[in-house]
Amino acid sequence: MNLLKRGYRISQNARILAIVFAVAFFVLLVILPLSIYKKRKVKDKDLPLSFINFSENRFTGTSSTKNLDRIGELLAKARDKGEPIRILHIGDSHIQADFFTAETRRLLSQWISTQNTSRGFTFPYSMVKSNNPDDYDVNWEGEWTRNRWSPNDSSLLGLAGISASTADTLSRFGISIKQSTLGFSPFNMVRVYYNANGLEPILLEPINAELLSSDENHMLFRLESLSFNVKFGLEKAGQVNGSFTLFGVDLLNSDAILQYHAAGVNGATVGTFLGSSNFIHQAKGINPNLIIVSLGTNDVYSPSYNSAKFSRDFSELIGRITCALPLAAVVVTTPGDHLINGQQVNPNIADINMVIYKVANEKGCTIWDFYKIMGGEGSVNQWANQGFCATDKLHLNRKGYRLQGSLLFEAMIIAANDYCARADLKQ
Repeated sequence: MNLLKRGYRISQNARILAIVFAVAFFVLLVILPLSIYKKRKVKDKDLPLSFINFSENRFTGTSSTKNLDRIGELLAKARDKGEPIRILHIGDSHIQADFFTAETRRLLSQWISTQNTSRGFTFPYSMVKSNNPDDYDVNWEGEWTRNRWSPNDSSLLGLAGISASTADTLSRFGISIKQSTLGFSPFNMVRVYYNANGLEPILLEPINAELLSSDENHMLFRLESLSFNVKFGLEKAGQVNGSFTLFGVDLLNSDAILQYHAAGVNGATVGTFLGSSNFIHQAKGINPNLIIVSLGTNDVYSPSYNSAKFSRDFSELIGRITCALPLAAVVVTTPGDHLINGQQVNPNIADINMVIYKVANEKGCTIWDFYKIMGGEGSVNQWANQGFCATDKLHLNRKGYRLQGSLLFEAMIIAANDYCARADLKQ
């Protein structure tokens, strides 16, 4: 008003122009975009990760209510009461690299709010010229030979579906957890799985340890103090020359609330574990109360895939596991969507998933359907477009496996929360 009193006058034309400008501004910036939004609507494909079927990301199974309750109970009691939970996750290349399982392990450790997380099962893959997980280093001396699965002889295979043999008494092997990764507890217990044929392992480092138990296939040591490193040598057991086969090493903390053991090998099929004669014995050594079986990708990728044979083999493997570990809850996962040779849709994925459902329901197992969660047929292309997939469109990349690991973690937490909700209703 003071300006007006000082003689500043706005002409009638200026007023009209200002009003027109204001109306045009409102139409351009508010009304027009809103009308376009209403006509267009936001489609799922425009949203991040919308290709993932989050509604399917839960444990299911028509005959697995008891099994599902057990999973929820184990997880809830680990978080709320500090009761130890031991998980064994077996599989193929998706498991060997440990990107997938490492993320689930990390998130579970955070959710339980514990620093006491054991690294669990390890195998020195690099010692036999294969890819090693990121979180531990391997050192060795001597000549080591990789043992692969054979339909004629599987006596030298165990928990991971892979082993390493040597006949050199000067051979050594060691594993060191990288302290900068994932925040594992240092370990004070070490279990080594092996086959002694004239050569037996001796613990070289740490030097002060107590042998708690042993037989012809394992030794369990309690260390005097916590450590991130372990090293073994070999010694003759008798006068004749012999050999030694290593199946793997458990790195454990006696105070750990969470043990998440990941055991797998590139190219593994159901037959690999079914034919590993030491697998069940070594799995019983871990004594898991939750077992996750992630197999089937290599079975269904093979041009010789046979539905009836896979059904028999998968049923036999799950039957052996449930018989040997009757108190353990079992989760079976389905193979994710993938392309053959990076181009062709695999026509047998639907069949193998149907078989997995059938066997799981017959055996009372819980199912985690990663195929549906990915988005079903063709979803691997969406994962690839979003940067979650390797170029072969069979494997995920690190980013993709970490996403997969977080999805499995979320399904576990839903199971735990559902269990707690049911428990509250009963009170």
